[in-house]
Amino acid sequence: MTDQPEPGRQDAHRLTTREAAELLGVKPETVYAYVSRGQLSSVRAVGGRG
Repeated sequence: MTDQPEPGRQDAHRLTTREAAELLGVKPETVYAYVSRGQLSSVRAVGGRG
């Protein structure tokens, strides 16, 4: 995928769960399911919930 950051690159754009859901045309709950299955990766935002 082209949205993966380059190794060592800290400033790559990340999507919120809601943004990812909208782009994929699914509900946010489905995005969480994709993450739990390893189909998407997630990174907890600094000071954020997830």
